Amino acid sequence: MDLQWLLPVHTVLSLSASTMFTLLAIIAGLLVYLYRPYWGVKKIPGPPSLPLVGHLPLLAKYGPDVFSVLAKQYGPIYRLAYLLVISATFLYDSG
Repeated sequence: MDLQWLLPVHTVLSLSASTMFTLLAIIAGLLVYLYRPYWGVKKIPGPPSLPLVGHLPLLAKYGPDVFSVLAKQYGPIYRLAYLLVISATFLYDSG
């Protein structure tokens, strides 16, 4: 019986336990490092963005009035790319 197709599985299984644990820890750490900033930011409402260009089409459409348009739609606190915008009247009223 020819079992040559099992060679890659045999190679993976021949790694030591500490090597496999190290590889899994590196992959898990990398995923946490890359996705952790998004976990807290996703709870703040805001307009959807496009890959690579972000909110540039939105800024081009409304110009400098984009912040007042978004405040009417999302309220005094909203997310625009990685910028958290809070209106001055909201800060004055709450403080």
